[in-house]
Amino acid sequence: MRLQVPPSLTPDHLLEEVTGYYGTGAEAATVSIQSFYDTFDWRLYRRGLVLCREGNTYHLLSREASEPVSTSTCDTQARPCFWQEFPPGSLRNRLNIYLDIRALLHLTSIQKEARSFWVINGLHQIILWVVWEEIWSVHRTEPIPLQRALVLEPAPGHRQEVNVFRNHLTALEIEQDAPDEFLVVLDAIGVAPGSYSSKLNIALQPDMPARLATCMILEQLLQTIRQNQKGIQLDIDSEFLHDFRVAIRRTRVVLNQIKEVLPPDITGTYRQEFAILGRLTNRLRDLDVYLLKQDSYRTMLPEPLWPGLDLIFRTFAAERRSELNRVVQQL
Repeated sequence: MRLQVPPSLTPDHLLEEVTGYYGTGAEAATVSIQSFYDTFDWRLYRRGLVLCREGNTYHLLSREASEPVSTSTCDTQARPCFWQEFPPGSLRNRLNIYLDIRALLHLTSIQKEARSFWVINGLHQIILWVVWEEIWSVHRTEPIPLQRALVLEPAPGHRQEVNVFRNHLTALEIEQDAPDEFLVVLDAIGVAPGSYSSKLNIALQPDMPARLATCMILEQLLQTIRQNQKGIQLDIDSEFLHDFRVAIRRTRVVLNQIKEVLPPDITGTYRQEFAILGRLTNRLRDLDVYLLKQDSYRTMLPEPLWPGLDLIFRTFAAERRSELNRVVQQL
């Protein structure tokens, strides 16, 4: 349970109010830096998950329950980008399913200050643990306060007493659920979660002029092409090129199949231009597919032939580096 704290309330004021009715015990305050990750196409977010790093420990969190689904510690200096770069275990297995061949991107980082204490009833039983949290964005040079919240974790068998405890919080104007901290953090940096999808999602109306509908389709496809261009240039993962090419093919289909809507000289020009753009990336995509399927090709051959296959893939990898440079320059 996560509740929003009013701006005027302080941790000391809260403790003073609570100790009028209950016994309390406090733990040392902690300060941590947390970083959040997802793929370019929000594969974790769309499953109600978020990957959070604190130090060398990664937590796959359920956004609904705010609890770890799986945890792993990475001792390497380099930040893992793909699922296979995580240590063997539950987290790696889950990321294999969710991410597939997509890379993890750093979304943003926050500073979290936490003060914890427990609440004791008249029978000297702990009825719940309380955490006062203050979250700051460290996206910019100066930290920006984003949220103050109170997290309540009832002790087993004491849920009814916790409901009574909440009545005292209501008197302090602590009654509203705190907004999802992940969404609050993304909003602070102007990022809309789930904003990218390679699928066409356009609300066309039956009475819409054909030219308007065509231009809406082309505009979204152009946006997809532009969104993926940087990922190709930075060589983040192979899906940027894949989505880039799919959007180009769809654009060519629109220009070829929707007749007598746009002027012929315009469609003729852009059919040629997009055909050139498609051919530009053909070899790079072929090499990506070969390299992505290395393990599948290896299983087709007896083990004594694997060294020859490894040589082929090393050759492909070298050619890919050269081909990527050529494509980036042309783009």
